[in-house]
Amino acid sequence: MDMDKNFTLRIEKDYQVDVYLSCSWQPDTGLDASYVVVENFDANSIRVIGDVLDEKEQDPNRITRIMKDCSGFFVVLPFRSNHETNTSPWIIEEIEIAAKLDIPFGIAADYRLNVKIENDNEINKLILINDNNTYTKEIILKNSYIENLIKFESGNGDLKKQLSHKLYTFIDKVSNYQNKNQPYVFLITRLEKDFKQAREMIKASVENIAGIPCLWADDSRHETNCSDVTEAARLLIKNATFVVGDITLDQLEPSRENPSRSHEIGISTAYCKDIILCSQDPRRYPYHSIYKIQIIFWNNEDELYNNLKQWLISHKSRYCRSIYNYRLPEKNNKYDPKIKEIKIDYNKDQRYISPNLYKMKGVERGIIAISFGLIVFVVPSLVKKYLKYDDTLDLAPILAAVFTAIFSSDLRTSIIQSIAKVKYLRFLIPFIAVGFLIIWFFM
Repeated sequence: MDMDKNFTLRIEKDYQVDVYLSCSWQPDTGLDASYVVVENFDANSIRVIGDVLDEKEQDPNRITRIMKDCSGFFVVLPFRSNHETNTSPWIIEEIEIAAKLDIPFGIAADYRLNVKIENDNEINKLILINDNNTYTKEIILKNSYIENLIKFESGNGDLKKQLSHKLYTFIDKVSNYQNKNQPYVFLITRLEKDFKQAREMIKASVENIAGIPCLWADDSRHETNCSDVTEAARLLIKNATFVVGDITLDQLEPSRENPSRSHEIGISTAYCKDIILCSQDPRRYPYHSIYKIQIIFWNNEDELYNNLKQWLISHKSRYCRSIYNYRLPEKNNKYDPKIKEIKIDYNKDQRYISPNLYKMKGVERGIIAISFGLIVFVVPSLVKKYLKYDDTLDLAPILAAVFTAIFSSDLRTSIIQSIAKVKYLRFLIPFIAVGFLIIWFFM
């Protein structure tokens, strides 16, 4: 079976589907209605998506990127007397983009707008005419399912009563509509338990800001139809929206890049994926093929979360979307959204420390080396004197064996890192050496 064509992925999420909401967040007649729509969708475990906020210009490519991953489109048209269109021109542009996509379409409009949906030879049209008949807009809607037009009046009664019961048909339709596009971020990372907090921080930062799931190779939240682990990782990279790679050094391989992660970053590069790299300080220069990729450096997991968050915000037009469910408490602090941002607290006790952070000054290493030498010199003499092992233990072979072990490159590196990590050993080893020396001197 050709897995590239037949690859399937199931992602476990805490919501049913995404719906793109085109609305106004300005303090006009559409604002309250927009919040009512979002609250109704949230109560039915539907995530409400929108264009990135605070952008000065509307980008059709960005909006199409976000919208095509959704299972439905819903628009709330406000009334604006100061515009020729009597509504928001930006929203009209978003309707035109949605009209070309084959997803369920729903609309709610201020009662003062002259807007209607007509069917002409099985072609649905949305028609908008301004109040003095000087402006007419006709938009052909591609999708065959169009929710009946809902009219609302902000100043007349409870908006919830006007809108809520009329949204059920659309909610039912989109809840059963499975969009083939499954946007997600693939995370290349250490999979060991000691790196769990770092993985969770990256996940929280990406999902809160970019607004799509963040998955890694052995993440239990996803399931594929590929049994081969290496092949599954390749396909996950190939189909990812973008890739985050953490190249923090391993405890077991402190002096070189991890080959598995390097391989996966190479695959990402071959598939021309956007790659965001992270690494725990101190700053370093990785292998040449990725040296041009910007690296986000971090000291602890809290810093990792915030640094990655700020980087994504600064590149939001390329990677992010808005999640309107998160904004519900701004309007009604008594409402607890079903769909909310990931809250994660940094636990200092679970902090991962890269081996290249375990460093000792030259003087400290010199003292430790002399201390080891004293211990190696004194212990055989004490053993000879007090344990009477003159025939089996000899100073020369012990010294040779111990120094050979200590100065073999891998073990020497591990010893230095262990001593640097457990700081009290820097004092304990010289103390033991001096103690042995005193005992030897007076024996």
